[in-house]
Amino acid sequence: MLIFEAIFALLRRSLGSDDVLQGSNTLQLNPDLLASDVAEFEEAVEQGAHERAVRVYRGVFLDGFRLEGAPEFEQWAEGERLRHAREYAGALEALAAAAAARQDHA
Repeated sequence: MLIFEAIFALLRRSLGSDDVLQGSNTLQLNPDLLASDVAEFEEAVEQGAHERAVRVYRGVFLDGFRLEGAPEFEQWAEGERLRHAREYAGALEALAAAAAARQDHA
């Protein structure tokens, strides 16, 4: 656990504020101080705001980011990648269905 505390302290110093990260055992950005495309996407999906969800989606979650020797993290990240991809596809399908219902085929 000491390594995580050291990493969090380093991140806080690098970001210039103790308030940017919340918690001591879980890494969480403070949404009041730092915006996140992932949080905005998840909020849009939760609200059924399909157009906004599609607009803010930035691609594969943590694409190319890996933590060697951390299988729990890799399993979690892969689950998030799959979930976000399904939610993005669902938003696209909802928009397509709404356009088809309006006979807006363009």
